[in-house]
Amino acid sequence: MNQPVHNPGHPSLHALTIPLSRNQQSIDHWISILRLSPTGKALVGYAEKHGVRIRIDRQGWQYAYYEADSRRIGLKPNRPDAEIIGNLAHELRHAWQHASGQLTSLTDTPMDFLLRTRATEADAEAVAILVCAELAEAGHPQYLEARLKGEMSDIAQAFLKGGKSGRISGLRAAYDQWFRNGRRRSSYLGYTLEWLEDNADAIAKTTSRHGFRPFNAGEIMKLGALPGGHNYLAESAGAPLDTALYKDGLTPAQQRKIDGIAQEIEGKRSRQHPRHIGPHPAPSLRM
Repeated sequence: MNQPVHNPGHPSLHALTIPLSRNQQSIDHWISILRLSPTGKALVGYAEKHGVRIRIDRQGWQYAYYEADSRRIGLKPNRPDAEIIGNLAHELRHAWQHASGQLTSLTDTPMDFLLRTRATEADAEAVAILVCAELAEAGHPQYLEARLKGEMSDIAQAFLKGGKSGRISGLRAAYDQWFRNGRRRSSYLGYTLEWLEDNADAIAKTTSRHGFRPFNAGEIMKLGALPGGHNYLAESAGAPLDTALYKDGLTPAQQRKIDGIAQEIEGKRSRQHPRHIGPHPAPSLRM
């Protein structure tokens, strides 16, 4: 799960604690395991380059999260190591998404904010499973086994089934499987509505100056970029990325809530710059 820290600017992935603390040792251990996977090693290196920090968070309700404002990953330590590795890989992928401009922002329309949230979560879990599969190949199967027994076991199973035709196909199968669970698709609606309501003024102010950025099939495809130059969303066979598989999941009442917030934001934009703001732009990809 990604979230919108003071960034100390240190280039290494260390706990925000004293050196050689127990937290530090745990984090260093998890990072050393990730480095045994080619993709995990690349994600760790990418995060180090962009000043991402990792900390132990014993108070948070989430097992793991990425805070974009502070470039910080939080991990709950009361999970088995086999599960934490996959969770950390997932959040490191969110850090990559952030650095490459793929995370949600104040320039997304309300609907596009929800769609981008879904897409980034699907991609992060697919890549986390890839890392766990690479670790299994390196002689450490427990991390993939944890994913196969976890809350998103169907995604890991889809990866293995699709992966019989190659890793690119496995990643696309995992990405698509994320959307096939209706409960999962709708699970981010509450978070989306709360964030949009809390940030309506900031969205209006930002977009009155810069406009809304597009979110279409081409933008989604950028998420599929992998270390080494491949792009699993561009290179794999599958449904077009703007079809019903990726856009369903809202009831009429939920759609009305999203539309209501969009109208509220548009009203705020119009009041700020009545001569320069036109009609609310139709999102490039409606879901």
